[in-house]
Amino acid sequence: MTDKNREKYKKELYAMVVECDGAEIPEGDWPLAEELVAEGLITLGGARGPDGSWKRAELI
Repeated sequence: MTDKNREKYKKELYAMVVECDGAEIPEGDWPLAEELVAEGLITLGGARGPDGSWKRAELI
């Protein structure tokens, strides 16, 4: 993924969390979600689901 696409996808991920008042984030997107956590925009819960491959993102 190019840096431009990565930033676009990260913005879309954040918009989804805002629009849906939280969101379940699949394991493949955890690195992007962690960037949003580092920026102080969201919190990210522990692993969830039967196989532990989802985390709940919430607005701060």
